[in-house]
Amino acid sequence: MQVKIQNKPIAIELMHVPDLNFGQFQRWKEHEPLVYQLEVETPAFVNIIEKYFNEFRKTEIEDDDQMDLEELIAYKNLGFPTLQEMHTNHKEILADLLIFNSQEVLQLLFNHDLTSAAKRLYSVNSIDTIFITSNSVDVSGICFLVKR
Repeated sequence: MQVKIQNKPIAIELMHVPDLNFGQFQRWKEHEPLVYQLEVETPAFVNIIEKYFNEFRKTEIEDDDQMDLEELIAYKNLGFPTLQEMHTNHKEILADLLIFNSQEVLQLLFNHDLTSAAKRLYSVNSIDTIFITSNSVDVSGICFLVKR
């Protein structure tokens, strides 16, 4: 995995996804939004999110909600394919589903212990785009620098 902030490589250990207030940009109005890019090899990405996706799929099948959002309706209309089927045949809808589940996906991707010695970290607050190929998954969004 490689991560960049404003096109500059940084240590992935400096990335943090908040448990609370994720995506609430009004809380960051005095901070400069920074663009992060994360590149993960596709097999590693699938390995990281597969368990979560299987649980998500199971829940969607059980709920069978008629009043869902566009992303979920598209997934339902496909017949709730597995992660592998989505990756092979429906990359755009898979990307939409991952964005819909952005906090959970980001927490899986940035699953590491923050070093207490770090004087700064980046609070990741969105997934804006996901581009999926057979070789890599590229994720980008907004984060904010937090000084401690």
